[in-house]
Amino acid sequence: MIKLGLLSLTTLVLLHSQHAQASEQKYFKNLRYNHVSLHVPIKGILPISAEQAEKESHYVFHYDGEGRITEIINNKYGRFRRHPLTHFGAHKITFDYQGSKEVRAYFDIKDKPMKNIRGVHKEVFSLDTSGFKRKLDFYDKDNQPVESNWKIANYTWQQQDGLVVEQRFDLKGEAKALSPYF
Repeated sequence: MIKLGLLSLTTLVLLHSQHAQASEQKYFKNLRYNHVSLHVPIKGILPISAEQAEKESHYVFHYDGEGRITEIINNKYGRFRRHPLTHFGAHKITFDYQGSKEVRAYFDIKDKPMKNIRGVHKEVFSLDTSGFKRKLDFYDKDNQPVESNWKIANYTWQQQDGLVVEQRFDLKGEAKALSPYF
């Protein structure tokens, strides 16, 4: 009985592990336009087939067994004008989930770490137990806190009366404007 229980438990652990490591790949022509906030989830739009992707510029999204993005390959990189609301400014973005953290790192076409369009190497989101993004911190290639090209070191978000309230701060902890041109 104990042997059968251990065998069943081992089988369940292996199945869960295989499910968690399972991945899916999807192709998209573009990213959803996001002029609101870094709090908004990244989404590909205009899905295309693998065959279509061989013939045109596109994004490749990789997902883990839980449906979370683990990597985005930007096959448009270097071909079009970059805009911070519609582009990452990098060839590849990796997503690593570490407990209550979502870590995004940026890489060039040779798979070397690089700054993204905001001028940072790494973005670390802190999530609460429900998965709500509470904070975003920026880091340089040496894993030191850094300000973006808008002089923002971190964002904080809180829910208030059904809305998401965003605040932005520099490295000194001083509040920053919504953007440098507002």
